[in-house]
Amino acid sequence: MSTSILKWGNSQGVRLTMEMLRTAKIDISEPVVIKAEPGRIVIEKARPKVVLAELLARIPNGTKFELVDYGPPAGNEAP
Repeated sequence: MSTSILKWGNSQGVRLTMEMLRTAKIDISEPVVIKAEPGRIVIEKARPKVVLAELLARIPNGTKFELVDYGPPAGNEAP
């Protein structure tokens, strides 16, 4: 599909058809990342932010973990 960059208030914009959004599997109002590269502009779905508390909440209660020994401290992690 060919289109043009249009003036939109004090900005510029490109209209995307619903077919293009469906093909890209991007919903209206879904966060996206826009990158400018020489000769092209790339629009991608934004990756969801990972929240440690949400990941930890997925661990079933009562789960037991084994301590893993990685050997003695080396480098700057030693106190």
